[in-house]
Amino acid sequence: MSAPNQLILMSDEHARRVLGCYGDPVVQTPHLDALAARGIRFTSAYTPSPICVPARAAIATGQPIHKTGHWDNAHPYDGHPNSWAHILRERGKNVVSIGKLHYRDASCDTGFSQQILPMHLENGVGDIAGSIRAPLPVRHQSRALAKNLGPGESSYTRYDRAICDAACAWIDDNAGQEGWTLLVSFVSPHFPLISPPEFYDLYRDADLYPKCPEPDEVAHHSWLSALRRSYVYDNFDPDKRREALRNYYGLVSFLDANIGAVLDSLNRNGAAENTDIIYLSDHGDNLGERGMWGKSTFFEDSVGVPLIYAPAAGAAGVCDAPVSLTSLFATLTEQPPHPDHLATIATSPIGSDRPVMSQYHAAGSMDAAFMLRQGRYKLCHYVNHNDQIFDLVEDPLERKDLSSTPDFQSIIDDMQGTLMQVLGQSPQMIDQLAKSAQFELLRAHGGENAVRNLPKHGSTSVPMPDH
Repeated sequence: MSAPNQLILMSDEHARRVLGCYGDPVVQTPHLDALAARGIRFTSAYTPSPICVPARAAIATGQPIHKTGHWDNAHPYDGHPNSWAHILRERGKNVVSIGKLHYRDASCDTGFSQQILPMHLENGVGDIAGSIRAPLPVRHQSRALAKNLGPGESSYTRYDRAICDAACAWIDDNAGQEGWTLLVSFVSPHFPLISPPEFYDLYRDADLYPKCPEPDEVAHHSWLSALRRSYVYDNFDPDKRREALRNYYGLVSFLDANIGAVLDSLNRNGAAENTDIIYLSDHGDNLGERGMWGKSTFFEDSVGVPLIYAPAAGAAGVCDAPVSLTSLFATLTEQPPHPDHLATIATSPIGSDRPVMSQYHAAGSMDAAFMLRQGRYKLCHYVNHNDQIFDLVEDPLERKDLSSTPDFQSIIDDMQGTLMQVLGQSPQMIDQLAKSAQFELLRAHGGENAVRNLPKHGSTSVPMPDH
């Protein structure tokens, strides 16, 4: 049975591998490492879509985005269909969010009894230009990533400090309530890559550098090369790459410290023994690999996420079975042996054979893209472009696409068939559904040409004074 209370700790753009408990020898994350040591650490967890708004909609509803129509960062969750928060609130729980949600706006009933410091889409609209699929807009604002590097403070680090303070205060005031669910959603380590000096200093002398800095695989694949031409990262030299990673690592440690403070409040108020805790991130970050930053790809750093489930009753271990973040819905609203509950997945005899899917229809994509992870293999299926397949056991850095290897054709065929079963319809049909919805959105905002002339969308503003 689940504990009366549930605490969901969420971050933004945290690549799975940059955690001590996931094997990173440099990063300092003592609080998340301790949580993983007493919980279940999922080694093959994946976002439903490697971009904020669709991922968060799917996490909220437990449904893939092609079923709900949350295609990109201008198609936000607005309370339909019901989220896990709706269900828990209807059962009488006090369901509260603190921090980033990235839904349409605070006026939408998304299931929470209260939203504290919520970050939603800019003016409730979001990145309309991300709905333009061909020809792709060139997003020169990506160059700002290499210009705005720390150490220092940003509006996002100040926002995360406010989220941490609000969460600790809420737990102090409400820990003794009977049955609550609290979502504490931080922005770190999302760019700008400006980390507070005390955390940057942990890595000031670290020689961090991408393992695969050159875009060889990207340059030879039509879908990926179009994405990289749309997102322009042409101002990163080796020193800036190192500096960017130092700040990213600093932001991860900053995040860990904030999570530690929230967990300390839970312990201090005697609520830890009655609270199930989950840590996850909405998606990862390419971290300069292949010359790419941000998300939007199916490489492990972008689509793979950390996921830790620490039930109050205790269930320490490691689960290698692939799992989607859509399983958060069942974990919060159902009991084992529900097949999508994290506790069930961790003990399932199906194990690594269960298929997990992710998809992408957003900024920088010419056509729909789908990922299927099953066992040791990952299939990346691109509508109108060549597929890729990687053996993550033999090739964890994903340097060798095996799609042209004759011995793998039968594996590709089988995985394509499984993907079709998981989707419930053809990838081509889903691609057309997405593009039709995006065309209608563009038309509602004056048409494609008008949208191309709008200021390009950057980071979402924080819901508090920037001082």
